[in-house]
Amino acid sequence: MIWRLSIKSTIVIAGGGHKVRYLIDFIKDSFEIVVVDLDKETLQKLKDNHNVNTVLGDATSDYVLRKANIDSADYLVAFTNDEEINYEISVIGKRHNINHIISYVPTYKNLDKFAELGVTIVGGPKDVASFVYNKIAHTKKAIGVGLGIGEIVEITVEEYSPLANKTLSQISLYGIRIGAIYREDKLIVPNRNSIIKPNDKVLLIGYPQKLEYAVSILTSARIEFPMQYGNTLLVVVDKYTKLLKEAKYLKNKTHLQYLKILSLSEIKDEKYFDDLEIVSSKAELIEKLSQDTFGMLMIAKYKFNLLCRLGFKECDLCFIARRIANHIPILVSCAKEYYKKALLFIFEDDEELIRKTVHTAISIQNTMKLDLDIIVCEIESVDKKTSLYDKTNKIATRIFTIHKRKCTIEKIVGNPVKEFERIKNSYDLAIIGGTKKKNSLFSPNPACYIASQKGISVFVVLK
Repeated sequence: MIWRLSIKSTIVIAGGGHKVRYLIDFIKDSFEIVVVDLDKETLQKLKDNHNVNTVLGDATSDYVLRKANIDSADYLVAFTNDEEINYEISVIGKRHNINHIISYVPTYKNLDKFAELGVTIVGGPKDVASFVYNKIAHTKKAIGVGLGIGEIVEITVEEYSPLANKTLSQISLYGIRIGAIYREDKLIVPNRNSIIKPNDKVLLIGYPQKLEYAVSILTSARIEFPMQYGNTLLVVVDKYTKLLKEAKYLKNKTHLQYLKILSLSEIKDEKYFDDLEIVSSKAELIEKLSQDTFGMLMIAKYKFNLLCRLGFKECDLCFIARRIANHIPILVSCAKEYYKKALLFIFEDDEELIRKTVHTAISIQNTMKLDLDIIVCEIESVDKKTSLYDKTNKIATRIFTIHKRKCTIEKIVGNPVKEFERIKNSYDLAIIGGTKKKNSLFSPNPACYIASQKGISVFVVLK
């Protein structure tokens, strides 16, 4: 009798959508595959067409995952369309000591949670399956370089990647080298004048820690504003219609493709928008805002009166922010017809917000060709091991370096609202990170104060 020992690794995939089918086509010859899904018909098609093992059930159930032999699995991929579900699946995977867990994270809102788990994060709707495959293949087949502390990783260059349409001499990846380019099944050994094009497969060589961060930026961050949020701007209009000029300016200067107006009254001038929808009440407005069919939101400047300051009344920003998805930013417009100089103003000590606002600021700067200043405002009385300035400097330097740009960060100390009011007149646009907490007298929300100030449009990235 001859015994054959299978050397294939086992991979459990939670979710059976079209991206999973694409992934299976790539890895079916290298892995023993088990797919878990709630839809019986989907699983039957996978079984018939791809010859994989399937388990019917809820992948957030420990019992169901044990039926899928998770204890003997080498890899777990949380690939449903629901980020919270993917997080729960990842948690269970950690409990079962799975070394390699990959999770689909289409938005930025839970990055810290996934990072704390030590989960490999995959984001972005385009070619997700290909990226997951790259992660699995090169986790499995990592190649030691030199003393064995290096690694080689393959990525697919997306249309909006910072690498796309640049020569190697224009790309700065400290500690990382681009070793090869694959284009239409042809190998290109690159030199400094080689141009990387969308859909190229690129081999990155470097230290694992540096590679992990660089890959997350290069495959997820879309540098062309506002594509990291979507191609549709929704403008909420009451009586103040002058902000439509700013909306039109944004569409002309960026990659916005669709401008929709949500109005409480009829608007005659149709040259400013692609679609107009009239709402009859505040309740209908809230319903429309909750549908999440847009990438960004624009509202007019509002009065932050005494009732708002005391917390007895919600300002317009807080009212709307608390009723839309976290990943949707709000531009509070003062009807600017153009921007020349922008300010990234950091005052919230939150790493997720810092990363998101830095990404947004550099994409606005690149797309709209603006001058950009970065100012960190710290409260003097706060005593921490790592200051807000140091934290911001570390995050911003990494991101700007990958995009081969230099950043200079200024630090000021004081009340962020008062300091912003002091410097705002030098800028046309401010980018800030804000939370959705209610403003009150004893727990003020600085974003509400800052966004209401006159003379400057404020782009609020929310958490």
